[in-house]
Amino acid sequence: MTKLMRRSEFDQVQKEHWDEALWQASTKHWHSGQKSLALPVLDPSSLGDRAFAAQFPTRWPYMAGAMANGIAGVALVDALVREGLLASYGAAGQTLKSITADLDRLLAMHPNAPFAVNLIHAPS
Repeated sequence: MTKLMRRSEFDQVQKEHWDEALWQASTKHWHSGQKSLALPVLDPSSLGDRAFAAQFPTRWPYMAGAMANGIAGVALVDALVREGLLASYGAAGQTLKSITADLDRLLAMHPNAPFAVNLIHAPS
């Protein structure tokens, strides 16, 4: 039988000790014949690489985008940046004129926010 643990059982546990909390919670009911799996609540901002978070002033330590041919274009990069992620504009398959116009728009929309540009040089 599997028992879900209540969040209140983990309220006192600090995030850096969650492995031990998981072990304690899973063994708490093991002796009574029940199998338990319990995970403390994790905030997405606590995940990811701390060095990444220190280098890029974003809300979340994640990066998304970089899809070519306009898939990761202005709309996607704008939405991701507004949500606090590091976004990457996918420039592959775009004309220089289109890339320049899109980057001008992004810089005007987000003058102080970091974003990346995925440049692929593939001469035909």
